[in-house]
Amino acid sequence: MQISIKRIKIAKLFEVDRWYMAEIFDFEELSDSRQENNKRRSKKRKKFFAFLFVLVICGTIFLVCGMYANKRVLNFDIKTFTQSVINNITKTNTNNSSQRFVPDEVSSFYEYNDYIVQCKSNEVIYYDIYFKKIWNKNVTLREPVARVNGDYLAIGDIHGKEIFLLQGTNIKCQIDVGKEIINFDIARNGYISVITDTKQGKSEVTVFTEKGEKVYSHVFNDNFVISAKYNSNNKQLYVNKLDTSGSEVGTVFEAYNFTDEKPIFSLSKSGHVYPFWGILNDDSIYGYSEQSFVSFDKNGKEKWNNEFVNGVYGCAVVSDRYPVIADADVSTVDNKMKVMVKILNDSGKQKNKYEYGGNIKNICSVDGLICLNTGYEVLFLSSSGELKGKATSDTEILDVLCVKNNTVVFKIKNGIMISEI
Repeated sequence: MQISIKRIKIAKLFEVDRWYMAEIFDFEELSDSRQENNKRRSKKRKKFFAFLFVLVICGTIFLVCGMYANKRVLNFDIKTFTQSVINNITKTNTNNSSQRFVPDEVSSFYEYNDYIVQCKSNEVIYYDIYFKKIWNKNVTLREPVARVNGDYLAIGDIHGKEIFLLQGTNIKCQIDVGKEIINFDIARNGYISVITDTKQGKSEVTVFTEKGEKVYSHVFNDNFVISAKYNSNNKQLYVNKLDTSGSEVGTVFEAYNFTDEKPIFSLSKSGHVYPFWGILNDDSIYGYSEQSFVSFDKNGKEKWNNEFVNGVYGCAVVSDRYPVIADADVSTVDNKMKVMVKILNDSGKQKNKYEYGGNIKNICSVDGLICLNTGYEVLFLSSSGELKGKATSDTEILDVLCVKNNTVVFKIKNGIMISEI
């Protein structure tokens, strides 16, 4: 069986479940074009501010010289005054509404309730939204990754064997899984689903309670499990398996309870890989890939399937309820190809939309808002498609971490940036 380069890129996603949506879609031409445009805009900004700086200095000197010539100033030190102007300009150009936090070592950041969580190999730190340290805990983790659901925060060591479960600043339990952790997830009630390597088959999924007690384990011999989620509402475990048995790589969704070895249902999607998926408020399951956005109910019956005809920039779900698609489509206003942000209802039908005339880097949903990331600017939309605000940056924005009141926290290349909307 031959696997294309595109499929290999997607397969790499499952090694550590932390990649951005933009990295799995093959829009190299759009990405290159967008990067060139961003570089041009950055150069233009620098030239403009340099010109403005020189203009202000020259104007100031001219004004002072004129005043001196007209005997309007006495005992005036032009060097001191010029330095004062430079200091004021420097202070003005340092945007007080925007600040950066650059960690001293490799870290990953997450939003958890009202905290910003920094995970390092030797420490977990809670900050408030302005990066004032609130709490910390020393740990030993080779590759820490966090999962958040409701009141619970789970921090696991990918390729290690330990997981910490926290509720606020209280460590509920520390789980020694005993095998190499490939991936994990946390349910709203604190149950943790862990995928580990196993010698008995291709993957093993184990479920632990919020007290760290093992309640279920299942070995999969047919395909590799890339992610697993426990639904605390209907007490079912859902798994997402990578199917390599056919001519094309595909996905198999399955559901299990804790009493039967056989799945409640098994839904196969040949030729489609759904690395991003989740559970909605009505217990239905959604998944999206580079080809489509699909939803099916808790019994495995497909509810709807939206195919991407002209390509997709990304998908998201607002408040675990409203699916959102950002794809390329023809505008009904000027018949031009634009980015269409489409908010769907429970039946997969478009109920609202927002048109954007440029390219975007990715899309996500944070704190009930749709965040449209163009690279150097983020547009914030409501679930009704209304533009609520914007935030810009002179540094490329990788992702939106959280939005509180009028403050937004961005992930940037080397750390975190806090800005005002």
